[in-house]
Amino acid sequence: RVATVASMMAHLEIKELTDQLFDFSIASSEEELEMDESTVVEFAIGDYMAEMYSILGNNDFFVDISKIKWQTVKIAVNNSLLGRIFNNLTSNICKYADKEYPITIRTMYKNEICGIEIMNNISLQKKLLDSAGIGLKNVDMMMKRMGGKMEYTDDGNIYENSESMAYWK
Repeated sequence: RVATVASMMAHLEIKELTDQLFDFSIASSEEELEMDESTVVEFAIGDYMAEMYSILGNNDFFVDISKIKWQTVKIAVNNSLLGRIFNNLTSNICKYADKEYPITIRTMYKNEICGIEIMNNISLQKKLLDSAGIGLKNVDMMMKRMGGKMEYTDDGNIYENSESMAYWK
């Protein structure tokens, strides 16, 4: 039984590394990226946020979405990259966030830029896990490929992450 659990864990680690390598391949590609048709921000990212909310809830996290406000501004994204970005962010939260504290997700609109901001407390038990930060580097590169940006801060206790895009004109 122990060997089976260890085998499953090794399989999951290999799958995660394979996913990160694939993400890196996509993110670092020099091929021109085709953007999907511009649409209102709620329609561009709303389904991804709903899926994130559902996955986090199913993993026993409390998610505060009271600060999500939709405005009628448009953005252009590549849905394939955006899906990979949200998968990565959700995976990182599941791995490193403290379930004793809420995950806060909010939208932001400022100076013709819109985006999402995610904040969570870092689990003390998981703080010691080694992380090369490859997933975040991939998110950063994928956001840049779409003309956006990713920023984060980590003070050792609280982690904040934001992804933002310019309004489509």
